[in-house]
Amino acid sequence: MASRNTFTFIANISVLLIALILFQIVKDGIWQYRILAIMIVVIGSVSSLFYLLTLKEPYLVSEAKRLQKEFKMQQSGFHQLEKKAKESKRSVLSQNVRAWYQWFKEGQFYVYGFVYLLVRIAVNVIMSVQSFYLIKVLQIKQSTENPTPVPIAMTPLISYSVSLLF
Repeated sequence: MASRNTFTFIANISVLLIALILFQIVKDGIWQYRILAIMIVVIGSVSSLFYLLTLKEPYLVSEAKRLQKEFKMQQSGFHQLEKKAKESKRSVLSQNVRAWYQWFKEGQFYVYGFVYLLVRIAVNVIMSVQSFYLIKVLQIKQSTENPTPVPIAMTPLISYSVSLLF
């Protein structure tokens, strides 16, 4: 989980840094966003392909196969295996397996879901309204030679970087 969050952070910072550099190099507003979108899709596709081809999960695969074999034997009527499994130590994974519908009975499921929903809405609204705030309220001027001023590209980068402190 920690590595996933680390790579998510790296991806977000990379996109914001690429946008900052791209907005200074390319002067046409339409081409700025076209190049940025193409770069993000290509980098995302390559990294996803790399992830899929190099990630090996032997523990999860072996545990899933063991649980599948155990389930098939139970379904076949071999109750002796079930007794042995209860007597012997079971893995942590097989002890905590829940059916998907059991989560709906937990009150904390709804609390965490609601908090996550509110946080995602707040972050998305702030990030999408931020550039309009910079242009309309702070009156950062756009010019024909540079349709995307540097502060518009730097503000999300600084905002995201500082948000990691809290």
